[in-house]
Amino acid sequence: MTFVEGALFQFVNPKAWAMAVSAVGTFTLSGGDYWWSAAVIVLTFMAVGLPLTSLWAAFGVWVGKVISTEKSWLVFNRTMGVLTAGCLVFIWF
Repeated sequence: MTFVEGALFQFVNPKAWAMAVSAVGTFTLSGGDYWWSAAVIVLTFMAVGLPLTSLWAAFGVWVGKVISTEKSWLVFNRTMGVLTAGCLVFIWF
């Protein structure tokens, strides 16, 4: 996936829509301060999102270099799957 394709994907990404709608519904102020508070949300998302996305991409590059065998990939993918599924514990309880 190219950079442009990744950027365009966000328009159909349900997690991105859920996060954006939740942020606007939760953190914007009503009345005359709506647009100001919306701008603060956008700037906050940009300030936090860019460095963390870059860190996530760097982690992916590092993992790609460190894991060299098919067995290592299998262990890594299963571990990440278990950790992801484990997040449900925090959501449900």
